[in-house]
Amino acid sequence: MGIGSDWSPSGSKNLLGELKVVWLVSQAMGSVFSDRDIFAMATRNAASILQWDAVLGSLEAGKRADLVVISQESGDPYESILQAKETAIRLVMIHGVARYGTSGLMRRFGAVGEMLRIGRLKRMIFLQQETADPSVGSLLLKTATSMLREALLRLPELAREFRAT
Repeated sequence: MGIGSDWSPSGSKNLLGELKVVWLVSQAMGSVFSDRDIFAMATRNAASILQWDAVLGSLEAGKRADLVVISQESGDPYESILQAKETAIRLVMIHGVARYGTSGLMRRFGAVGEMLRIGRLKRMIFLQQETADPSVGSLLLKTATSMLREALLRLPELAREFRAT
């Protein structure tokens, strides 16, 4: 069984929220899954279902290093991630590249990006990559957000223009 961040019936905003929904359902049904089982659903199991387990799903030599660092502490790492809030996220790495986190950790991994405010927290996001489409690769998140907001406000007008071409 696998879970991902694209499961809309729960209403979760992200994978951390999805983990919590599975934990809550498990608890309501008498602790059907252990914390480790729930974590595996989002990592090793999901990769296996997609037949991507040769390259991701676990931290092993030769695989893509996707990981999250949190500040939450408990005796059990699986319990820590399931109890963590979004504010506990200190670093997100995708394929070994620091993409989101505190500026100190991001800089340690060579990523210098755009600063964001997440509530009262300051975080850095690094979206640049060599293979990016040139028309979007240089966009700042703030610019892309503004462009998307404007396009959504003008959606009916843009749809009419598109049909006319």
